[in-house]
Amino acid sequence: MGMEGFDPVQYRAGARREWDSVASGWRKWWPTIELGALHCSRTLLDMAGVKEGHRVLDIATGIGEPAVTAAGLVGPSGRVTAIDQSPEMLAVARDRAVASQLSNISFMVMNADAIDLPDGFDAAFCRWGLMFMPDLPAVMARVRGVLAPGGRFSAAVWGQAPNVPMVSVAFGVIRRLLNPPPPPPGTPSMFSLAEPGYIEKVFGQAGFTDVRAERLTVAMEFESPDGYVDFLKDVAAPVSAIVNKEPRAVQDQVWRAVAEAARGRRGPEGAVRMENESICIVGTRPE
Repeated sequence: MGMEGFDPVQYRAGARREWDSVASGWRKWWPTIELGALHCSRTLLDMAGVKEGHRVLDIATGIGEPAVTAAGLVGPSGRVTAIDQSPEMLAVARDRAVASQLSNISFMVMNADAIDLPDGFDAAFCRWGLMFMPDLPAVMARVRGVLAPGGRFSAAVWGQAPNVPMVSVAFGVIRRLLNPPPPPPGTPSMFSLAEPGYIEKVFGQAGFTDVRAERLTVAMEFESPDGYVDFLKDVAAPVSAIVNKEPRAVQDQVWRAVAEAARGRRGPEGAVRMENESICIVGTRPE
């Protein structure tokens, strides 16, 4: 992917490598991640109207959420299908499902803009994945196509960068110290869908009705500034992809600066707490 223009094929290949590379980190940190994400996951499932006996689809499931939670809601008579582009992330998700003794969930390596599944899903959901999709109109069309009439699609995306310190604190340091070149126009990013009103427009243009959105807080807590840095190194693929290109001495300088930037967010006992804005949205496939 060069500065001559955005190449979706190269982008997909690079993204898959990046997310595969941090799968072990997500395995390590998933209790912290899911504790912070719990309210968002439950909101998405409630918005989508997931019920016992439903057949549901989790898009860009990563390490298996909200798929694993949904499997408990749909029960033995329901079925959860979870897809992701990263085989290594799905390996973590499968292990979590086995540990939870779930037999009503399946995981498949599949891109969201090329969903190849039987239609008739009662609900679909996507937690923090849509903003990374290189062909969002195709994704929305595929999701709408596999839903049964009246089925709902709910999604969570991140708010604007200043309202998501979990990542923007690190990106601020990276811009100051490394001044990386901007990506080609059209390259997806964590904040691609953050502009107020934009995600609602995306759902409406895709033919979903009864579209509504709400903002909620996703609080992430780390035992120390250094713990926050360890988290970023282990799980934040977009951040690590920039820093890891630098010589070791520069990497160390950047991470020290990130830890210092996080010190201002320590609580009385030294833990770092970051409250991040997430936008949750839902739309219905017309009858």
